[in-house]
Amino acid sequence: MGIAPPASVAPDEGEPPSDPPLDRNALYHEAIRFVRAYLMEREVKWWDAETVALREAADLLEGLGKPGGYDPGRPLPPYLSKRARERYENERISREAEDTRAVLYQHDLENAQRDWMNPEARVNDSEMKEMYYRALKTVPAACREVYILKEHKQLSDEQIARLTGMKKEAVRVYVHRARVHLANNETLYSYAKEER
Repeated sequence: MGIAPPASVAPDEGEPPSDPPLDRNALYHEAIRFVRAYLMEREVKWWDAETVALREAADLLEGLGKPGGYDPGRPLPPYLSKRARERYENERISREAEDTRAVLYQHDLENAQRDWMNPEARVNDSEMKEMYYRALKTVPAACREVYILKEHKQLSDEQIARLTGMKKEAVRVYVHRARVHLANNETLYSYAKEER
């Protein structure tokens, strides 16, 4: 028969106190409130802020206890603010690219309908396109790449700078040089004179 511990000492005194159980519902709603407020302070539209907040909160709960996921011992605001900013920026860029694709698709449809109705316009357009692409091949490679991203893909200077690793000012210079080169191209100039 052993000796009983004194009444004032708990039997598991040497063990660290256990953390209270994590309230996943409260953490989810706290994450939504924080991300929504964080993005609204940065003048993000409320529906974009709401979308990002819901996705971040869901990802937060999904990543609990996983490597790279949220550790409940870390403060929530720094973790969420960085992720929310990155997610919002990525979604904005992909939405802009999607909008650009839709506009280009609509433009292609309109051109196809016009060409189908007017075979003569189709011949002139194809001749002009051929001359344009021939002239475009004479533009220096670096300028041509930036010009195509700007004029054909309809990307902003910031997006082109990010893609190519150039400064925004350099992007503007390259686009200008390509435009000047095309404007001075004899083939396009003579074709435009003939059309008048």
